[in-house]
Amino acid sequence: MGQSFRQTLKGVGEIFVFMPAFVDRFSSDRRDAIRSFIYPMIFYPLILLAFSNRNGITDPATLIFHALVSWAGLLAFYAIIWWSTAQTGRRDRFWLFVHVSNCQWILSMSIFLVGVVGYNTAQGMFEQYWIFYLLVDLLYTAFNVTHTLKLPWQLGGFWAILNLFIADLGFRLIMGAHESLFS
Repeated sequence: MGQSFRQTLKGVGEIFVFMPAFVDRFSSDRRDAIRSFIYPMIFYPLILLAFSNRNGITDPATLIFHALVSWAGLLAFYAIIWWSTAQTGRRDRFWLFVHVSNCQWILSMSIFLVGVVGYNTAQGMFEQYWIFYLLVDLLYTAFNVTHTLKLPWQLGGFWAILNLFIADLGFRLIMGAHESLFS
């Protein structure tokens, strides 16, 4: 039986306030982890819309490329975690990590959307909010890695920074392709 949405929201709420007990709210079942990809799929169009609005990019080729690069980055991060869990003897916790990470999108995107809506409403400095968002997302990812994979904070921080690096590399690839194709 799959995890209930209510249980997911409780777990996400516990991540929000940095309660290590969040781990008990999520299943380490592979099917539940795969089902949890619904959260990135639901929120991804909002990211694409924000990217399009922020960068003034509306051509379908760049937006499709954005989608391909973004999803490839997410899967690459999971592949690296898969490999590292085998190296550290934590393979049994991999699906728990994937499940929590996908559900963490509810929290991350809620924080992200506050900034996007606030920026569009107040016409303020989005870059300042973006730095705040990145730091908060790094903290939540490090917290997730630390507790789901039972690793020290230093390694949790390393994996969170690696995830940010993969996302930044993808963004640079997307922008570079857009500039070279449509300049």
